Amino acid sequence: MLSEYKDGPRGFLEEISKFNTDKEKIKYVMSKFKYIKSKSARDFLMDLGLVRDAIALDVRMQNVLKKIGINIPEGIKSNPKLYDKVEEELLSKVCKPLNLSGVEFDRMIYNNYDEIMKMLD
Repeated sequence: MLSEYKDGPRGFLEEISKFNTDKEKIKYVMSKFKYIKSKSARDFLMDLGLVRDAIALDVRMQNVLKKIGINIPEGIKSNPKLYDKVEEELLSKVCKPLNLSGVEFDRMIYNNYDEIMKMLD
């Protein structure tokens, strides 16, 4: 796939940077790599620093949310529209009031998972 871009990976990243919104970037990555779904596209773009308002709804995130009473609907992994809806709610109802980007929230949970889970027991 990367071979179709002038300059390979660099060309791919340049193409992604042309999009205005995080959602557009995520959808583009998902469209170019059939094996990359919602969570993986977000992780990929977060690691590259190309998105700010994205949350990778992995098992850790879901476990923390469940502990505080927020249940993630079944089938979220295979339903991009449902994933977007849940992510948008978390961004507006959790991240925005805390003045955190989605990436900051995601990484805070990921990097402190064990301690957070102990606190919530």
